Amino acid sequence: MSQYPKLTHYVSEIDLDLQKFDKEHPKLSLSQQKEQEKYAKIYKSRDTVDKSKQPVKTWGNF
Repeated sequence: MSQYPKLTHYVSEIDLDLQKFDKEHPKLSLSQQKEQEKYAKIYKSRDTVDKSKQPVKTWGNF
């Protein structure tokens, strides 16, 4: 028997239903758009380094 499992291209019924729904409803709802904008703002602030801020000295005058 092989050490690695064989890959299959099985797609569950739930995944097929979700793919069908996505094709039938390509536009995001208003609440989905707001959520997408919210998380885009969070990701941008998390992933972007602000070089204008000076690093804080943890130990002060130690």
